Amino acid sequence: MVEHLPEMARATGTVALFDLSRTSPGIHAGACGALKVRQVLISPEAFLAEELEEFIRVSGVDALWVEYHPALIPGGVSRFLSRARSLADRCRVVPVTGDLEFLLSPHLTGEACEIVALKGSEAAGLGSPETLGLLYALLEEHFAGRPQAPGLVLYGGLATPEAAAAFFLTGARGLIFESLHWQTDLVTATEETKSRLARLTPEDTTVVGGLLGAPLRVFDRGNSLAVRELRELAGTLSGEDSPPEGARRFLLAARERAVHPLESTLGREELVFLGPEAALAESFARRYGRNTHKAIVAFQAEIQRLLNRGDEVRGQFLDSPAARDLGVKYPFIQGAMTWISDVPAFAREVAAAGALPTLALGLRTREDLRREWGDLHHLLAGRPYAVNVLALPENPHLEEQLAWVAENRPPLTVIAAGDPGVAQRLLGQNLRVMYIAPTTGLLRLALEMGVPWVALEGREAGGHVAAHSTLTLAQLALDLKRREPWLFHHRRLVLAGGSVAELDERIEQSRRGRPLWPYLLAVVLIVLAIEAKIANRNRPAAESSLRPALGR
Repeated sequence: MVEHLPEMARATGTVALFDLSRTSPGIHAGACGALKVRQVLISPEAFLAEELEEFIRVSGVDALWVEYHPALIPGGVSRFLSRARSLADRCRVVPVTGDLEFLLSPHLTGEACEIVALKGSEAAGLGSPETLGLLYALLEEHFAGRPQAPGLVLYGGLATPEAAAAFFLTGARGLIFESLHWQTDLVTATEETKSRLARLTPEDTTVVGGLLGAPLRVFDRGNSLAVRELRELAGTLSGEDSPPEGARRFLLAARERAVHPLESTLGREELVFLGPEAALAESFARRYGRNTHKAIVAFQAEIQRLLNRGDEVRGQFLDSPAARDLGVKYPFIQGAMTWISDVPAFAREVAAAGALPTLALGLRTREDLRREWGDLHHLLAGRPYAVNVLALPENPHLEEQLAWVAENRPPLTVIAAGDPGVAQRLLGQNLRVMYIAPTTGLLRLALEMGVPWVALEGREAGGHVAAHSTLTLAQLALDLKRREPWLFHHRRLVLAGGSVAELDERIEQSRRGRPLWPYLLAVVLIVLAIEAKIANRNRPAAESSLRPALGR
């Protein structure tokens, strides 16, 4: 089957990236040459090895993808970029990283690395403390106006054409599937394995190693013995070693033990690198089909359709039904911030700017609210506003606050961090309510209860630590809406934190005739690992995956 992959990549305008990161590339040089493999993923150790030049010569590859972490590259950024430059006349180097020191280095230019693949906290295995959206927004701003800035590719975490189109509209150069295609036919795995993977939920992953500066996203349903042992190792190393050495030992130990998901039983004793993207693989196959070639073409076509709607989307932003529903100019809601947004004067300024202000009730009593706020309708000159209620048991004044809400009837009441039943209770009093949902389970529950406004609050939202990013939650909500549209009848979703910058500016550029996405037909790339005809049958588990990656 592997011999058909380069042909399929050419037919779909994508690139096949072969994963050699768990083996010595030199073993596969001849086979890569015979199959005309052009791009491979290799380990940091292989990248620095003297034998790499010979592999490039024999195999004929023209691009090396290398995962970067300072603990795995002695000499850090300067050593990596020096090595990349030394190979430039023979092979391109694509760093795969979420390390901010590397990404913000003044020495990282398009001359050294034409493309950089960003791995955020959503990605499987070694990722970043930051989410993909925040990394991308930061780098877009950092590289703005620089003539030799590298292009940005998104590695893992994008699982819907809507999310892909949003990033392409703001200048992204491509995306990589880690696991979205795993339920299609060119992925080598047993039916039993695919059945287990089809039952994955977004909550089946967790992050370990953050305190060491080496966050690994792995499979865990809360009872994994392997993850427990890895946490214990991380705790031990964080107390004994210097940070770089502790991170290095941690990453090497995890990599040594890891089992590839496609060769795993997802058992408690297996350490499996896995991201939430895998939980959407079955939906991808049901939507686009189980033929890999046809599914990729259909995914590309849907991205194209969405990009063609750029002007329409911009028009909806400038004349937003959601904004009209709230009675404001722009579809922006200022989030509650205790000790900041609990001041009516601050809320007045937000309202005057055209957004909806939110006043935080905090831990105030009913009497405190009467004394400090008085008549909010009058203080805000009749403009719309919202109030935020912390609906946790830790709030000793919750009942008093709810009584104050019932008495004063604010235009919108936001229920944060608690039982959506509180929102349902206010709906029964004919009050307009928004519920903040940090998980898909709470999202569904709020929708089923009839809550008209639901905010998806990811881990990057201020004052909150959720399991997933806003980007992940938004894609899960899109998938849910496609499968069960009735849940969203007369409902509106709000994204809390992590939005990508410059979207409006980029859309305006396209309206003036500037090319918005010159690489459109080469954005969905298939990354395929070398299988039995290249590696021997005792190859490391990580070699058997089928993944997507970048086109040029």
